Amino acid sequence: MLVGHLDFPETVAPLFRQPTWQEAFAWVRQQRSSVPKDGEYLLRGSALRAIVQTVPLGPRDGRLFEAHRKEIDLHVCLEGSEWIEWAPAALLTPHGSYETGKDTELFALPSEAHRLVMVPGAFAIFFPGDAHLPGLLREHLGVRKFVVKILAPLLPPQR
Repeated sequence: MLVGHLDFPETVAPLFRQPTWQEAFAWVRQQRSSVPKDGEYLLRGSALRAIVQTVPLGPRDGRLFEAHRKEIDLHVCLEGSEWIEWAPAALLTPHGSYETGKDTELFALPSEAHRLVMVPGAFAIFFPGDAHLPGLLREHLGVRKFVVKILAPLLPPQR
């Protein structure tokens, strides 16, 4: 998991050496000033796509963490704010089985997790194995954001 802010890209500058990250962040920067309607936008087919969404926020209780095996999520806060919790999936208790079609594995809530504060311009990157719980109520009633989905094979292996 990596976090940063669009106005301070030097925190994740090494990512920008890779064309897929360049493409994903270029799309985010281009759309940030005039955000498109909620919906899914294909940047490079289903292998690199963006979802613009207005998310109603809620409490932690009764929710499940999610993780992906094939996709990397880039969450970018546009308006409002939210908390996103994070924990390594390997430390969590599975809740049901992995859904191949949705590339989603659900996990029971841990007693504690790391909590990220997402404000306009903030972003978080969740790699396969990074369990996360977005959409947690902070101060506002909702958040508008991008979620860019990157098929993991588009990126070279990390060393």
